[in-house]
Amino acid sequence: MKTILLMDIVIAAFGLYLVFVALGMKRNGKINTLVIAEHEQKKCRDTKAYIAGVVPYMYFFGIVALVVGVIGILGDLKVLSLARVWSFIELALFWAHWSFLHMDCVIRKKNIFKALNM
Repeated sequence: MKTILLMDIVIAAFGLYLVFVALGMKRNGKINTLVIAEHEQKKCRDTKAYIAGVVPYMYFFGIVALVVGVIGILGDLKVLSLARVWSFIELALFWAHWSFLHMDCVIRKKNIFKALNM
């Protein structure tokens, strides 16, 4: 199996998983340990506000990752005719959206969670 095909499969699977995690967080009102570690969740002052702020970004990133991964898989299997540069564009899109989601989570955590020394 080609390495880039494996990477595309992982990206698509992660995107799908992230969408399901976001759906679960919105449905049950609890922060998933994928997003915030369990011992850190105890410091959250407003769980609902954190979930309401993060879930839309999780949906967006999950969908972007799923679409990019599926297009990459189809290109690697020669179902779609894509230029070789698509692999680099795909990975750049994935990491750009990942860093955007990560920064949003960090900012929301600083605003909604208690200080570590409290």
